[in-house]
Amino acid sequence: MVQQELPADVTRARHVRAVIFDFDGVIVDTEPLQQQAYIAAFGELGVALNASDLTRWLGHRQAEIVAGLARAHSLSIDLPAVCSRRTSLYIELLRRRVQPMPTAVEAVNLARSEGLICAIASSSGSAEIYVALEALELSHCFSVVVTGEDVKRPKPSPDVYDVAVERLGVRSDECVAVEDSQIGLAAAIAAGLAVIAVPNDLTRTHDFARASARAESVLEAVKAVVIGI
Repeated sequence: MVQQELPADVTRARHVRAVIFDFDGVIVDTEPLQQQAYIAAFGELGVALNASDLTRWLGHRQAEIVAGLARAHSLSIDLPAVCSRRTSLYIELLRRRVQPMPTAVEAVNLARSEGLICAIASSSGSAEIYVALEALELSHCFSVVVTGEDVKRPKPSPDVYDVAVERLGVRSDECVAVEDSQIGLAAAIAAGLAVIAVPNDLTRTHDFARASARAESVLEAVKAVVIGI
């Protein structure tokens, strides 16, 4: 269910041509696996992390998270080495256990069937994204995939959305973003996109006041774009 009437800028009435999805928490349910990878990587360093240690880092780049966790535990580390180890652990988890977010596959299929171009704009690494898309057989669904390696600044800077819009060959006002976090919302708005927020269990307390609308699922968000419900 969409929780507010949608303005015209997020409906087909304004010639929306593309839907740009965040990845983690919107297309793929990666957060539990992300947490497991961080916990395992730091466990090898003798630090017992738990989920609460990681909650505040939602939406940040891996290097920022690893460095921040190391500081919090007064740990001197080889940052590139720890990041590399954490990435290896995470990619193995993705290959074996990745799952789509509820209704995400249906949402992407609906958008494509209605002639909307689909793209991903994420601060995550390209290897992680492509492994997950391949595991879920979704690689063919996205015309453009922009990752954290394609830009200098992660969300909440608008860079990933700016690059996605440019590569799609459309204007920002012809795109709608689907985001699950306050950081992602800020990035998409800064790039000039209308945004439908789809909070999940980890982000329901985020401030989505600036979103054009808020939906209960990714499918409801895409339906809102297609038919303006």
